[in-house]
Amino acid sequence: MKRRKILAGAVAVLALSVTACGGGGGGSSSSGAGTSGGGAATTGADSGQKLFASLGCKSCHTLKAADARGQVGPNLDSLKPSEAAIVKQVTDGGGAMPAFKDQVSGAEIQAIAKYVHDVAGQ
Repeated sequence: MKRRKILAGAVAVLALSVTACGGGGGGSSSSGAGTSGGGAATTGADSGQKLFASLGCKSCHTLKAADARGQVGPNLDSLKPSEAAIVKQVTDGGGAMPAFKDQVSGAEIQAIAKYVHDVAGQ
């Protein structure tokens, strides 16, 4: 009985994570202004922070600097991933995390990676 409850809870969390982490469709990325071709609008100093919030990353990950307290994905403050690791994960996805390569530009993924790397653990 206890095992069934744990399994049911895990399935619910997984379903929520897939829905919350990028499940809102391509329209939530940055109003289309930042997808390939709109570089200047989304590659500024705070674009990574804005993208982290608008793409739903906060609902899955913990990152103090972003006031994110998600419990589904890794705690980025504890993990302190490299920029290269972040770029790969955001681009290709993995585990419960969807790939974002078709939703945002390479420059936007780089901005997210730089932001997370720079603030993780602070």
